[in-house]
Amino acid sequence: MQIRQELTHAQALLTNDIAKPKAVATELGRRWKSLHPQDQAKWRDAYKQAFALYKTEQNEWRGKRDVLKQIQQQIDVANNVIQVPKKPANAYMKYQASTFHKVREELKIKQQALMAATLASSGAPMLVAAQSNVPLPAKTVVAEIASRWKALPEAVRDQKSAEWKVSMQYYTTQLKAAQFQAAQRNQSTTMSYVNVATSKALNNDADSASKKRKAQVKLENKARRKKEKIQMNNQQIKINNLNLQQQQQKQLMSDNLQHQQLLHDSIQINQHKLNVTLGNVIPNRSRGAYGNYVSNV
Repeated sequence: MQIRQELTHAQALLTNDIAKPKAVATELGRRWKSLHPQDQAKWRDAYKQAFALYKTEQNEWRGKRDVLKQIQQQIDVANNVIQVPKKPANAYMKYQASTFHKVREELKIKQQALMAATLASSGAPMLVAAQSNVPLPAKTVVAEIASRWKALPEAVRDQKSAEWKVSMQYYTTQLKAAQFQAAQRNQSTTMSYVNVATSKALNNDADSASKKRKAQVKLENKARRKKEKIQMNNQQIKINNLNLQQQQQKQLMSDNLQHQQLLHDSIQINQHKLNVTLGNVIPNRSRGAYGNYVSNV
């Protein structure tokens, strides 16, 4: 929080809050260097406490990570998961990793001794104590390790190189085995995929044939129903035509009867008119003797 306040204050002092970050950082660096060693020691102690807490949390996390790795390895073994080997570091990198912490402590002791010898005569023990807490840059440690590697006897470096070659041979063997297992698994997976694909294709063909049969039966049923409907319609048309013919015949007979009746009535009327006109002068035929006898009796 205090560093943030210093940053804000420095930015406000430089060009009315429009200073670039580089200028602000330069100003903060200048002020840090101008601080008394006792004031710097407070910040360094706070950093040490925070770093110690970080290391504790990191160790806990690494412990959990190792447990999780073991569990994951067991799961991979149970599921036949192929483990790809990790390529080993070369001889110099292995030497650097194994000696880094040791060389850093040695350089730190040397640095503290040099500062104590230089500043002891100045009468500033607090300055010596503050400067002894300055962390050592990693590049200084790496440079010292490189110089020590070059100074090693040829036999020692050859021995470490030979160890690295052996580890590389083991790595190559493990890598080829992993590649072979991966190839077998891919082939097995491919065959399984082919079998599944073939089965799916056969099932699809069977489904297609079944669908075709169902469609054919559906079309046949539809055609049969259509034919039956046409036959029923034709039969109904015939019945309707027959009924119409019968009705027409009945109507014709009725019309003929009416015509005959009208004709008969017309004849009767005409006969009556004729009788009236002629005065009924047509003589009747005389009866015979017996006829007259019967009518008189």
